[in-house]
Amino acid sequence: MGILDNIKDKIALGLVNKELKKNEFLDRSFATAFRKSFSFFVIMPTADPDFHHSFEVLRGLDSNKKTLTIFLNDFKVSLLPQVYRRFAMDYNIEDISKLNLPSKKLVEKVTNLSYNAVIDLNRDENVFCSYITSIVNSPIKIGFHKANGDRYYNMQIVDTGQNPESTYKNFINSIQMF
Repeated sequence: MGILDNIKDKIALGLVNKELKKNEFLDRSFATAFRKSFSFFVIMPTADPDFHHSFEVLRGLDSNKKTLTIFLNDFKVSLLPQVYRRFAMDYNIEDISKLNLPSKKLVEKVTNLSYNAVIDLNRDENVFCSYITSIVNSPIKIGFHKANGDRYYNMQIVDTGQNPESTYKNFINSIQMF
């Protein structure tokens, strides 16, 4: 990553942090959160090695009869298993600002969505996806533990650094406990 990209990331993170200062999570019990949640907004990982392994989470949610909306880059829709393609909500290069944040049009579109839970499957820091997570109207926001995770998620799963396949299997097992 170049110096310019690093500067853009720091500016984007600063803008998002400023915006999210007013975002605070209500105290919530997760004891029955998974069983009581029916609609899930799933943000697919942008990292190629993680993408295919994250299908494990989609299968786990589907087997528990959860309604899915799968958020991913438009060129990755064809890589989804056929059964999940109809649930895809894609974004393209025009939906990404110069600071690698969602465009105003995408923000307006996503802000009007309402789900029981949002899941961000990115294991690495990704301000674009974390910001999308924070603006979807949902009481439960789940993601992997990250440096700024407390700003975006009210439930964080620790990534033990295992291979992606084990990580996503453990992820779905973890959220099913609730």
